[in-house]
Amino acid sequence: MIAGRAEPGWRVRIGFFAVPLAAFALYAAATRAPEPGHRVIASFGGRTFDLAVADTGKLRERGLQGHPEPGRGHGMLFVFDEPQQVTIAMKTVPYRIDVAFIDSSLRVVRTVAMQPEPLGIQRAVSGVPVRYVVEARAGTVLSDELTVGSRFRMLQEVP
Repeated sequence: MIAGRAEPGWRVRIGFFAVPLAAFALYAAATRAPEPGHRVIASFGGRTFDLAVADTGKLRERGLQGHPEPGRGHGMLFVFDEPQQVTIAMKTVPYRIDVAFIDSSLRVVRTVAMQPEPLGIQRAVSGVPVRYVVEARAGTVLSDELTVGSRFRMLQEVP
């Protein structure tokens, strides 16, 4: 570079790298896991959670697949339009999770610890109609403070 002036051909070199980088960015955006549209801060069992919301069929089907293991106090909230019996299937999630099934009155009706199954798919069934399911890092939902009957509270929606 000569005193404040760019060397000849600098635009060509930048353009040479820009095209492959743009193509990679488009490919990465098209192949990554769908991001839930919003989050909620919720509380139950004396703990507060920052939960990504899965409120469409596509987001509920995908769940935590393709997402890194949630940190402590983080997870996903599955929301169903009507109360229904729900089956959670752990297909390709490579880490252990805790699951809480929550009914229309916002009470925990069942909790389950799930772990990856190398030879199959592990499933957990709510057993009764529910409106919400929380998936979180193993060891965060199942505790002495959070039991069947615990009240679930949505404290704040985060855009």
